[in-house]
Amino acid sequence: MTPKERDRFVDEKQKELNGYWQDTSLNDIIHIKTKEIKTPYLQRAAEEFHAIKLQPREVPGHPIDTTLRLIRLDRPSVSIEMLSLDRVFSIDNKEVNVKKEWKVKGSSGYYTVRLHGEKYLCNCKGFQFRKKCKHSELIREQNDSEG
Repeated sequence: MTPKERDRFVDEKQKELNGYWQDTSLNDIIHIKTKEIKTPYLQRAAEEFHAIKLQPREVPGHPIDTTLRLIRLDRPSVSIEMLSLDRVFSIDNKEVNVKKEWKVKGSSGYYTVRLHGEKYLCNCKGFQFRKKCKHSELIREQNDSEG
């Protein structure tokens, strides 16, 4: 997106967003590349697009540390979308890596604990609501004692 195209887009979107999302910064435009997903249940091609990154906001089922809130610039209408960081390959040409992943046995089966940056994230319901759980704490403590 050229600076002229970006300015034109920002002017148009400011009219659409006028006062609607107070936390929107139209200067925070990012370039995203996503990974291809192929599972028996889901197939999505890799994508590349520009988006306005919105401030994180608590949304049930979407932990803040594992998702991006954004408005895609390649879509004709303005709508907020959630994009899981598991699907993101890079943001502004910087790779987004899940450094490590562990399977932890819990009371209702196995859960996945991931290390994103310095934060341990878990896919259990307790983590979704409280932003901490015994599974992520167990892995963090194990890694702290090793390191």
